[in-house]
Amino acid sequence: MMLGLASAVHRAHARENAVRAGFDDNETIFGRILQGQVPAEIIYEDELVLAFLDINPASTLHAQIIPKQRIRNADALTSADIPLLDHMVRVAGQIAAANDVADFDAARCNGTLSLGFHLPPFRTVDHLHMHYIWPMEKRSCIARIKHPHPDVFWKISPETAKLNALARNQSSSCLLYTSDAADEEDS
Repeated sequence: MMLGLASAVHRAHARENAVRAGFDDNETIFGRILQGQVPAEIIYEDELVLAFLDINPASTLHAQIIPKQRIRNADALTSADIPLLDHMVRVAGQIAAANDVADFDAARCNGTLSLGFHLPPFRTVDHLHMHYIWPMEKRSCIARIKHPHPDVFWKISPETAKLNALARNQSSSCLLYTSDAADEEDS
């Protein structure tokens, strides 16, 4: 359910965090947010994800979209997580629409809106979180380094995370022939 606009101008539409059951095994700061133990300005919530404003915003609207299921980071995504990843991007589109971003895809392509995941060791919380940053041109000098556009080795787009998850799945099910197996076939 969309909870309202989240930019600095529309901060009043975000709601305060609430207690949620079932996240006691997640001891990260995001787990504590999911439990309702830490204040957060919630801008979206459904059965799969929670979105809230970043406490150290890189631009006018900087939110974190996190899965409620604990996944450590983008490198831990598998092909089974792709529907969740796609849902996170759809939620980002809803947040964009609520904040008068006329064309979500165009804003992403032209670099005014960024979605991305920091990769280990360049992330600060051991719970998957997708940064939503808009408008990118309002970032500070430090934020331009920390949250670049497009992909760099420490921050990747959801599309790259999806490709990486698929590639990990392919390589884990790949049959590798050893030199012993090749010798037996030749005999």
